[in-house]
Amino acid sequence: MDLVIQVKRAAPYIEIHDEIEFIFDEQMTEKRHIKYAWEGLKTTRPDIANFLGGEPKWVNDKDFLPIQAADKLAW
Repeated sequence: MDLVIQVKRAAPYIEIHDEIEFIFDEQMTEKRHIKYAWEGLKTTRPDIANFLGGEPKWVNDKDFLPIQAADKLAW
């Protein structure tokens, strides 16, 4: 969830003023951990919870091209 916190901190500097939607590759093995941390973040950091665009989504990288690009950059 450090990524979410850092995006929230950087948002004003990169002129993001709306909610942000987080989308993950459905092949992630950490899905359970992300869901748990997401709930904790919403409870403990209301300033960040208001910034989030709802629950995170998991998509197939074959159906969602930006995930393919992220995979390529990561590897």
